[in-house]
Amino acid sequence: KMKEIGENLPAILTGDFNVDQTHRSYLALTESGILRDAFEVADLRYATNGTFNGFDSDNYTESRIDHVFVTPTFHILKYGVLTDSYRRMKKDDQKASVKDCPEEISIRSYESRIPSDHFPVMVKLEACDKN
Repeated sequence: KMKEIGENLPAILTGDFNVDQTHRSYLALTESGILRDAFEVADLRYATNGTFNGFDSDNYTESRIDHVFVTPTFHILKYGVLTDSYRRMKKDDQKASVKDCPEEISIRSYESRIPSDHFPVMVKLEACDKN
């Protein structure tokens, strides 16, 4: 349908597609000749993990189910999967005695947390010169 509506118009298609880069739906888009995966054509790529994490900061996968597709009218400068996390104190802090301290001290332990079950995808792009 994109060919009919605006074959030469710039387009960016993003989202959680729930299929990775090996799925036939993904291949239908990338083999269409209209859209390219920003990950595949980026000049600089930072993706140490896939995009789905299931709220587990230790989860590793090469599967990317969140995609950014662009028409050839865009030059992809950078692509990144942002895997930042934050720390939260565990609820089950331990109490411990340390003989060098006059009182009991609390040894706090922290757990890694992430705000979503998907890592954000960042793309820096520029419009290609039409000349």
